[in-house]
Amino acid sequence: MTLVERTVALRERCTSLSTLGDRIEEARKLGTRLAELRGVAENLPEILKTIDMLAKAGVAVQGSDSSVAQVCNAIAKIKTRFAEAREPDALTKGQDWKVLIRELPKVVADLDESAAEAWGTHAHHLFAGDAPTAVERTLAPTDANKAALVKYRQAHERYVRLRGRVPEGPEEVAELARVAQELKSVKFDYDVPASVRKFLEALPAGAPLALLTAEVRDWIDQRGLAIRYQVVVANR
Repeated sequence: MTLVERTVALRERCTSLSTLGDRIEEARKLGTRLAELRGVAENLPEILKTIDMLAKAGVAVQGSDSSVAQVCNAIAKIKTRFAEAREPDALTKGQDWKVLIRELPKVVADLDESAAEAWGTHAHHLFAGDAPTAVERTLAPTDANKAALVKYRQAHERYVRLRGRVPEGPEEVAELARVAQELKSVKFDYDVPASVRKFLEALPAGAPLALLTAEVRDWIDQRGLAIRYQVVVANR
């Protein structure tokens, strides 16, 4: 190989190395942009998956349109520029990339919040009854009401736990509906005379004999509960 030929070959190799170096630099820049995008939208795929799952279960999630519109507009412009010039600088040319990076986290946060709000609204539509403590204040402490209240309290605890976080799958959506139905099926006896309620509420501390009226005695006898009560002389 002559000196000229060796010189030409060396120049070609240098050109190839230079081109490879440019490609490596482009790949690095693209990797940087990709990492930047992932950093602001890391949770987006999972949130979109959850929203899709809720939609299939009949729970519609409505997000804000303002940030979404800006993001979609920025993405469209970036895609057009990159299609025309497939180089990293085409991504960040102008203000579109900055808009995308600024507004995309708002979209993610808004979708997350909207999903939680939609789930809470759905849960409220399924069951909007009072908390156990509020129900208890309205009840006469009969044996039936006490047993029903235990069942109600247990179901309500499960309902609150399910309502408090967006479900991870359709199984939890179905479970919330089942628990809500269980709560609605619990029946309490509100048809208790005021005199009976007053007597029952006084029992834990010892009910005065004056509270054992004829109405109270009839109520006790009708339910075959007389054997459960006895008169005790107070030491006072």
